[in-house]
Amino acid sequence: MEIAQLQTNQKILEDNVSLKPFCGFIRGMHFHLGQHFKEAIKYWKLVKDDKEATPQLKIMALYWIGYEQNNTMDFDNATITFENAAILADKELKDDALKYELERMKIESKSFNDSKFEPESLLPEIESLFKRIQNSDEFRKAKSKILGTLGNICLQIANKYRKNNDETISKQHYEKAKNSFLSAPEKDKWIRFGLGESLYRLKEQKEAEDIFRNVFIEATEEYSSRIEPRTKVLGQTTVLICSMWVKDKTMNDKVDSIYSSLTQQTIGPVDERLSVYSQVQRRNVPKKRFFEDLKELMDEFKCSTSS
Repeated sequence: MEIAQLQTNQKILEDNVSLKPFCGFIRGMHFHLGQHFKEAIKYWKLVKDDKEATPQLKIMALYWIGYEQNNTMDFDNATITFENAAILADKELKDDALKYELERMKIESKSFNDSKFEPESLLPEIESLFKRIQNSDEFRKAKSKILGTLGNICLQIANKYRKNNDETISKQHYEKAKNSFLSAPEKDKWIRFGLGESLYRLKEQKEAEDIFRNVFIEATEEYSSRIEPRTKVLGQTTVLICSMWVKDKTMNDKVDSIYSSLTQQTIGPVDERLSVYSQVQRRNVPKKRFFEDLKELMDEFKCSTSS
């Protein structure tokens, strides 16, 4: 990479050549893709503090700092970073759509921090954010993202009560999750997957299967085309779950090979210090917890196919 070569050769140049803010941002992204997260954050912090950086670039740097902090399970600092980014978007850009998205990321960071925040405690905050957003085309994407996070938090609550055999409360929150995902103006594959899970848990099997078949195709593409190891894991995990939850022998027969590939190959390149996004818990978890979640899924699948 030319930027890296420039840095290496700075010492032989007569005049010190500093990286321009945008080059520094790209350098951080290079380290991020290589899972060198400390170096990535270092460069993005330089961009954030650079007087020559535009407000847009500073916000972009803050976003990626928060994203990396979530990856390393530094949830408290990620929450602060996204809050600072939202303040900057409001102050410098007067961009409400971006501000709402960054505020959503702040709440999502809290939802990852299960040792500090119960998902029930975050419902009022995400619902308040949704009520503040305006109904116009300008806010369609931000509104959809907020509803996606609201739905995921409801799934966290519903799954917790389902495991505690409290069918009444779990069903209430699966219904709430379903309505949140259905209300999203723009339904990307992750919102549709969340809707599919809600329908599946509510025993609306046909509607759920229609969604899982389509998401299976998109998640396969996500797994095949992406570079970042964590993203590949997310794609293949989603493929695995779709294969489990469709009552179709052709898809069910793929489960063992997908599971084996995921656990033995795909997750291997993920740095041990990084978290992995768990579709079971709807949050970032350590690799050990991720494997436990996968085993739980496999046990549930084997139980359902043997009965």
